[in-house]
Amino acid sequence: MITAIPSDESYELTVPESPLDLGFDSIPSWWPLQRQTIGRVVSAFNSGYDVVMLNAPPGSGKTLVAAASSKLLGTKSVTFTHTLALQDQYLRTATWAETMKGKSNYECGEQQRSDAAFVRSSLRREVLTTEDCDEYLDCENPWRNGCPYYAALGQAADSNLVVLNYSYGLRIAQSPYLKRGVCLDEDDSPLPNPFLREMAVSDEGHLANDAIVGACALEFWHKTLRKMGLRCPTNNDPVEWQQWAQSLVLTSNYANMDIVTQARMRNHQERLSQLRTINPADWIVQPSDNMTKLQPIWARSVYSNFLGKYLKLLIMSATLGNPDLLQAKLGLDDKSVAYVDVGSTFPVQNRPVFYWPTVKLNAKSEDSDYATLASAIQFIANQPNLATKKGIVHTSSYKVARRLAPYLRQDSRYLIQESSETREALVALFSEEGNNFVIVTPSLSTGFDLPYLIGFQIIAKVPFSDLGDPLVKARREYELPDDNKFGKKTYDDDAQNQVIQACGRAVRAPDDMGVSYILDANWWGLYKRSYSPEYFRESVQWLN
Repeated sequence: MITAIPSDESYELTVPESPLDLGFDSIPSWWPLQRQTIGRVVSAFNSGYDVVMLNAPPGSGKTLVAAASSKLLGTKSVTFTHTLALQDQYLRTATWAETMKGKSNYECGEQQRSDAAFVRSSLRREVLTTEDCDEYLDCENPWRNGCPYYAALGQAADSNLVVLNYSYGLRIAQSPYLKRGVCLDEDDSPLPNPFLREMAVSDEGHLANDAIVGACALEFWHKTLRKMGLRCPTNNDPVEWQQWAQSLVLTSNYANMDIVTQARMRNHQERLSQLRTINPADWIVQPSDNMTKLQPIWARSVYSNFLGKYLKLLIMSATLGNPDLLQAKLGLDDKSVAYVDVGSTFPVQNRPVFYWPTVKLNAKSEDSDYATLASAIQFIANQPNLATKKGIVHTSSYKVARRLAPYLRQDSRYLIQESSETREALVALFSEEGNNFVIVTPSLSTGFDLPYLIGFQIIAKVPFSDLGDPLVKARREYELPDDNKFGKKTYDDDAQNQVIQACGRAVRAPDDMGVSYILDANWWGLYKRSYSPEYFRESVQWLN
């Protein structure tokens, strides 16, 4: 059961009048609704809720909300984000915070490694990092030997707020102790994992499910298994894979193997041990030529190993989607959950979303459909108030971008991204001042923040996930005991979330202005059957 925490100005009275009063030295004042939002979050936790879901629009200052809430609760917290840029954003907001990144982000001097390790690493990279050192050199005490990675780890361990990316942080969260370089007390005994704190913040929380699923995927390289004298199953049945793992009698005698092979053997042994304990009904097998990967369909089956270790959990995003579905995906069924929905303070006339049904795009769409769609795109882009402005056409896939290319490329204003390799160059060109380029791309609906450049956006196709992907297919077919349409609902919910994310790219501040157009005639049905927050619903208009 999820409890909505209503909007109420009285919550402001529980929060200091200025961020300066909480130690945010570079932030003199709160943004509109920010103080009330912090009060609602803190009140929910103080009322005994285990989890608070915060749905707040772009530009509402969620980073400050999370950091201030942790301060007012008097807790040490860890924040999980998806990008290095977001980690750095937290450090600019909370100057006392520390961040930890993967070992490849810390340069390691040649003098800190043996000649053999240096030679072998230098064959692979020009810049040597602590990842190279730890892979090839078994340092007896890296915590006390000046290793830059473990020095950063020590600083982060002592900080009241530490910011980690999901892929790195969720691996850390699995263990009560750090396996290497742990904090040591006076008699060299390991202390508990310093990142298992009272509170965790899941930033961009709509992506938390996929982050957890990815973090606990079990990858078995066929070549390494052969070196171990093992032959894995050849089918995609997780039951047979689990039975295979349970039947194995493994040896740890790898004395005659080099240190890299030994490490791989130990990793595979650990994965086999994990494989013995899974619930096969909730896992999927994905084979390839060189490797087989097993992963859960949803985070719900492994949640307790990750975010479930924290007593207080704040999940926040501009597009959390249906809170009931998110609760089920993450496995929060037995938790007391509060929901805080924040409205937009940006003028609705600055962020209109027009639905103009042009064509229904699907796998059977013909060239004539794409020609019609391209004509609609050109009509919008050539409107007097938009002709001099930059625009983004969100295509949801490279296939759609390539199908539109013949009709748009004749005009040099259009930059067509037909593969991932061209993204960086096209975005750099698009971002230059003094042009009115329109970039046609499937890869800028999230994580792209240049609102002062964007005058309009067009969603050419609803971004439904590819059912050719076995994991997507398994999810859509997934049923819960009390909801046999759970998979279909989440499939729609994910698509609508991406639409809302895309529409939020252009307006990130009160004085930004940007208009969005949705041209795929499949969208209205999706809109009616899926969840949308109030700040999005109030901006939608049907364009005749």
